[in-house]
Amino acid sequence: MTIQDSSSISDLLAQASRLSNQQIGERLKPTRLAVDSWRILTLLEESKGMSMGELAEKLVINNPTLTKMIDRMVNDNFVYRVTAPKDRRIVLICATDLGKEVYQNASKLVRGSSLNIDYETHSSSELANLLLKFIKQLRG
Repeated sequence: MTIQDSSSISDLLAQASRLSNQQIGERLKPTRLAVDSWRILTLLEESKGMSMGELAEKLVINNPTLTKMIDRMVNDNFVYRVTAPKDRRIVLICATDLGKEVYQNASKLVRGSSLNIDYETHSSSELANLLLKFIKQLRG
């Protein structure tokens, strides 16, 4: 199959993203986590807290949408807000102990899913590099 233009690539990426999210969503049902909440906890797991701006940029969503998601996660006791120690104008989002526990359990379910397609290591890293270049190009 030959891709002739970037709209075809965009269509394929959108389709792959939707299908991947559907499969992840099915795996996450027992955990009470939505796919977006799981993605937020994934980012928080790798940090000691992130600002709303950082999360919005990484997740490629607007601030009002992220605020609603974080509000729900605060209500579920998965995350909490704290003022940044070095700049009190910045609010950091951090995972609670419950959020970390739910994330660990959810991640086991996701990793154990059929989403782990058996690619050759070389092809997988090549695809990741191409996607990173594509994302950088789209961000300008």
